[in-house]
Amino acid sequence: MRLSHEKCGLLLGLLALAACSAEADEGPSAVEGASAEEAINGGKVERAYPAIGLLRFASGSFGSGALIAPNVVLTAAHVALGKPNTFFFGAVVPGKNPSPENMQSVPIKEWVIHPCYDKPDGPGCPGKLDVAVVRLAKPVTTVAPIPRYAGDVRLFWGLYNPFVGDVCVAVGFGAHLTPTDKNPNAFSLGTRRSARSQVAEVGTTEIVVRWVTGIATSGDSGSPLLCDGKIVGTVRGSADKSNVGVERTREAYVRIDRVAEMVDTYVDAWK
Repeated sequence: MRLSHEKCGLLLGLLALAACSAEADEGPSAVEGASAEEAINGGKVERAYPAIGLLRFASGSFGSGALIAPNVVLTAAHVALGKPNTFFFGAVVPGKNPSPENMQSVPIKEWVIHPCYDKPDGPGCPGKLDVAVVRLAKPVTTVAPIPRYAGDVRLFWGLYNPFVGDVCVAVGFGAHLTPTDKNPNAFSLGTRRSARSQVAEVGTTEIVVRWVTGIATSGDSGSPLLCDGKIVGTVRGSADKSNVGVERTREAYVRIDRVAEMVDTYVDAWK
């Protein structure tokens, strides 16, 4: 999404907002590889976005997450409950696969899940918030954290930022289909990739997107949705009960503004 909020200005009112145009955010191109390999169910292998990494468990399983402070990673609560022990991150040069064996890593010290994950009906909870923050054992100094969207995504007159129809970028390490004649359902995991997804709905606690060039899927839990280069949501899981296995038509992200207070608390406490 390249929505020119600064140029349009909210103070110009609804007509000016309607005149603003959204286009795809292709992300940083300086360190992108030239690979056209299919990924994220229709995206591309992504050697850029170095702050978006893989959280690996002792079992070998993993989730995705985004560095939001030198020593803090934003991810999904159900990923943190898997007890990740290592965060892999960093850009990868052309010719190398953007997967853990070619990336930098740092141990994980602890994690905290959002209180509304276990008790969605608890005090002050708008519903189940599948978000957690992970504290790294030492700060990352070689990669800049990704900024988060600040403020309420609700604007006025029923409008939201991002707007329905905006095209944003999904980045993560989840499955992408690699069908063969022998196995049409084959897929691979653990390589960073990106795709453009379009905002279909903005609800009370989540942003739902649909496929444009691809969409987040299994293994992308905890990965961010980037609009104008800022995190607006974190993958919480399939947004459609009809989704089966790796294939997805829609995916849901927990709204970043709904968890800002909790996230800010730990970012400040862990400095």
